Amino acid sequence: MKSKAIIPVALAGIFLLAGCAASADTTEAAETEPAKCVAEVPDSALVEAGKLNLGTNATLPPLSYTDEAGALLGQRIEMGEEIAERLCLDVVWTNAQATTLQPSMDAGRIDAVNIGFFVTDERIKVMRMIPTEQMGISISVGEGNPKKIEAVEDLSGLAVGAAVASFEEKTLIALSDELVAQGLEPMKIQTFNEYNIVFQTLSSGQIDAAATTSPVSAYYEEKGGFTAAITDLSLTNTAIAVGGDNAVLGDAIVTALDSMKDDGTYEALLEKYNLTAVDTFEVLFAG
Repeated sequence: MKSKAIIPVALAGIFLLAGCAASADTTEAAETEPAKCVAEVPDSALVEAGKLNLGTNATLPPLSYTDEAGALLGQRIEMGEEIAERLCLDVVWTNAQATTLQPSMDAGRIDAVNIGFFVTDERIKVMRMIPTEQMGISISVGEGNPKKIEAVEDLSGLAVGAAVASFEEKTLIALSDELVAQGLEPMKIQTFNEYNIVFQTLSSGQIDAAATTSPVSAYYEEKGGFTAAITDLSLTNTAIAVGGDNAVLGDAIVTALDSMKDDGTYEALLEKYNLTAVDTFEVLFAG
């Protein structure tokens, strides 16, 4: 049997007054804090009950990367954790090669891919995509731009690297075809398994240029050793992706993002990473 503390009447009055003040403070704080737990996701829409399993590729600083201790950092990580919190879920991260993330989601090992897939007609046929910002493609070169690359035409005949099966690779192929149509030499496009390997190869002089997203290009330029020679090609929506059959989770993520926009969290996050916002949040699916 639990014992009960007996509080003298005089002290009880003091505690009551203090309790009223605390209650007022709590109410005021609640009115100013961002809204949390804005949607409920049933266990049937999740790989694990009570958890949001997100896939990322931590080779994309400042969007998704690891520090020296191996901790995940970046805009994608902050956004994913904020979404999970607003859905009252614990976030679980899977850090893997970019090309393996969609198959992992299709196989039911993760709930969503959060590396900023570029939205394409092909992708929205097989997965539900929620655009969260816009990004363009930038061309990075060695520091100081030794080959004086200023336009796409200057890439004619040069070795240009990109991540395999990426939107950047697809963009380079289209641009190279345009060069050929103009009577110029095509680019010598080389692909690599990870984005950081592309920059390592550029640094060693094995390729002349690298194609990646503008935020990543700007990060490497600031870090030193590289120059962003061409920026913001093919400005396109990038998105969080969920399975094509998981409409419930897709809609819940939209609700969480809407609440982030309403209280200013979304704008602050994009400003922190110098990203371009989308006007509205919606699920894109044509499957």
